[in-house]
Amino acid sequence: MIFHVQPFNPGSKLFSWAFWILCGALGCLWIALIRQFSVEWSINPQYGYGWAVPFLCVFLIWQKIQKSEVRSQKSEIRPLTSVLRPPSSVPYLLLFAFCAALWLPARLVQVANPQWRSAAWFTALVVIGLTFCALGLLQPTKGVETSRVAPSLSSRLVFPVCFFLVAVPWPTVVERPLIQFLTRANVAVTIEILGWLGIPALQHGNIIELGNGLVGIDEACSGIRSFQATLMLSLFFGAFFRLRAAHRGLLCLAGFGFSFLFNVARTTLLSVVSARKGTGALASWHDPAGVTVLVACFTIIWLVAGLWSRAQPRGPTRETVATPEAGVETRFGFCSPYCQRAGVWVSVWIMTVFVGVEVWFRMHEWNQPANQRWTVALPTNDDTYEEIPFSETVKQQLRFSEAKNGRWRSEDGACWQAVFLRWSPGRIAAHLAQGHTPETCLPASGRKLLSMSPIKTIEVHGLRLPFREYILEEAGQTIHVFYCLWQDRADKQMFESVDLLAVRSRLSGIWTGRRNLGQRSLELVVRELKDDVAVQDAVRRQLQKIVVIEQ
Repeated sequence: MIFHVQPFNPGSKLFSWAFWILCGALGCLWIALIRQFSVEWSINPQYGYGWAVPFLCVFLIWQKIQKSEVRSQKSEIRPLTSVLRPPSSVPYLLLFAFCAALWLPARLVQVANPQWRSAAWFTALVVIGLTFCALGLLQPTKGVETSRVAPSLSSRLVFPVCFFLVAVPWPTVVERPLIQFLTRANVAVTIEILGWLGIPALQHGNIIELGNGLVGIDEACSGIRSFQATLMLSLFFGAFFRLRAAHRGLLCLAGFGFSFLFNVARTTLLSVVSARKGTGALASWHDPAGVTVLVACFTIIWLVAGLWSRAQPRGPTRETVATPEAGVETRFGFCSPYCQRAGVWVSVWIMTVFVGVEVWFRMHEWNQPANQRWTVALPTNDDTYEEIPFSETVKQQLRFSEAKNGRWRSEDGACWQAVFLRWSPGRIAAHLAQGHTPETCLPASGRKLLSMSPIKTIEVHGLRLPFREYILEEAGQTIHVFYCLWQDRADKQMFESVDLLAVRSRLSGIWTGRRNLGQRSLELVVRELKDDVAVQDAVRRQLQKIVVIEQ
């Protein structure tokens, strides 16, 4: 004799509304999370694949549910002698309340520090935790006939939901050393191959010096883009073909190896083209070679996963034993009235946090000081002045609202270069302004970083501009770089780089109700001045000339 599982299913209008209210709240959570990461996916080519990850997550969820239904229809139904009850929902309720409480600090930190990657991971884990808890409170309420309680939705969808984490930007402390390692390894191997081909080449950081010019290898060319995209593809195909855990790990390692080899081949090809046809020919070869690398990685991982899937023995499945009645659609509902009430109250709390956080920051923005607007007027009338245009790649990456870049010589014979960038208020400004600092960009261009000073305040026309001085070596010559990052409408200007920014200063923006209201950066480079004291005085004089207060 076979009995039905009897979960709580009042069938009232309140119950159906509670279910859809919870679904709507979770949808808002995921939309906010995707919107936060969309900035990084748009401006950072390393994470451009992130746009595909949400759709792949939906596909894996659909595949998991479909295969579970097929397996359940083939499973054997055993007779029972009593009515089964659903599993205890108390752990899910407790975890649900805990994750809901964490949503408030997560949202506050997310709005105040959209560029903080550790906070991004915290927010993503909170949203995933709330999703799992909500799925754990649901179970089949109609069309289920079984010999034991079917697994919860949360246990079935662990991997498809957690797969979204591959699109979360890696913490800087992990990503930056990896970028530098892959870039230098790529360049070093390319130098060896060029030597075998009879093409003389020298390595200067991320730059390959050839007989007729320089070939720059940025992060996107170093293998980091395909490295992270390969990790995503390996995990996806491992789940798609239902590979065992050991095979999935081997697939990731194989993907990393292939991505590095293909990027070495790409860098070698670009170097050979530059050596034979000149650096001007790189523009027509750069992007096609990059697309070829991604397509090759995709194809190989797909083929390897497919071959391992065919060779993998198929044993009996133990995943699910639930079977739907013929002609009856399976529906899901809450396990108990307590779960139903918890779902409604957590949904209300989630939406309250959305509204409350926005009100909190807007109230403080009304009382923030007026913006001290300033810009840079470069000496365009000087005979030695030379304007340096930005490449289309730099414009696409930085997405600034205003930019000036020029080089000139002063009366004392020193060579100067000033780069001024301004970003209008918005989430994208904080990502770009604080993500492209001299300690990140200059060493990658072949210069050696010798020292980095604490923040120095230089007063210019009543403005107290915070500068950090970098001393670098370039082709045996010492150059000084003074970098200033200015936060618009800030009570106190005290910028730090992404790595050095203390947790306390990041969290202070929450209490003061400050979020991104725009940034300006000024980078002043001086060459051919060896006396440090003379450099300091010369920089102050140049700032008095080029910095202009806007009315």
